[in-house]
Amino acid sequence: MIRHCSCLDRSCQCGLWGLAQPIFTRIRKHKKVTLCLLQQGRFHGALEYARECGHLGKKELMDAFRLCKSSVVALRLSRRQIPFKSVFTIEEAISILMGSQEDCHLACDLIKKAKKEGHQIVSSAIDKPGVNDNSRETNEKWMGLCQYCLDVGLTSLAEELFAHVIVKMAIAHGKKVHIITRYMLKK
Repeated sequence: MIRHCSCLDRSCQCGLWGLAQPIFTRIRKHKKVTLCLLQQGRFHGALEYARECGHLGKKELMDAFRLCKSSVVALRLSRRQIPFKSVFTIEEAISILMGSQEDCHLACDLIKKAKKEGHQIVSSAIDKPGVNDNSRETNEKWMGLCQYCLDVGLTSLAEELFAHVIVKMAIAHGKKVHIITRYMLKK
């Protein structure tokens, strides 16, 4: 049923996600109920449901938010209203946005707002791309975030993120060289 929803920006206006929600509630598919609420734009309701049911951990809730349109999530998270303040840190919000398919502009906007509000952003708390994620788009997106942090004066954050990306790229390059020398250039 929910596959037939054709609403734009994953903000359901047709009601299909609303119809699916009580079904998932009845069969106790808590993650799906949360997703239904998020797809309807009911962010506070989704967080409240997650708290009440007690079956969704922070990681599962972050996974559900990753499935939503990033611009909508960024808008909600950057307002830093209750209950978001107690659920997501700035670093987790950046991780959600950088884990999406979109570019780094939304994460940059969130960093800008967080800096303006006086929040300290800790690099080690941001989920960075894994060593095996060698896509050019991922590297470019993270390099763009590094450049933005440098431009707004977050030098230490930019340096730490840059170091991670460079080391990741070096490891990937080293693996390629090892494979070539070991298997392809064997005598």
